[in-house]
Amino acid sequence: MADYTKSAAEITDFTLDWSQVVGADSIITSVWTVPSGITGSNQSSTATTASIRIAAGTASLFYPFVNTITRISGQVDQESLVITVAT
Repeated sequence: MADYTKSAAEITDFTLDWSQVVGADSIITSVWTVPSGITGSNQSSTATTASIRIAAGTASLFYPFVNTITRISGQVDQESLVITVAT
C-alpha cells in the first residue's frame, strides 16, 4: 500500500506502476474505488500503469483508494493507496 499527502486545494494525478506484477502480461481494464468526500476523475491505464486524478478532500482526513486491474490473461489484481489531506 502506498501513502501520499496532498492539500485540499491540490489537484494531483497519481499513477500505480504495475510492471513488476504484470510482467509480460498487460492491463486491459483498470477500475478505481473512490471513497466519499474526495474526488477521483480521469481514470486511465496503459499496459503497465493505472492512473487517477484526485482533488478536494477534508484536511486531516485520510482516504483509501483501491485500484483493481484485469490482465489480458484474465488474472485480477488489487492495490491500495491512501491519500491524506494535509492541514
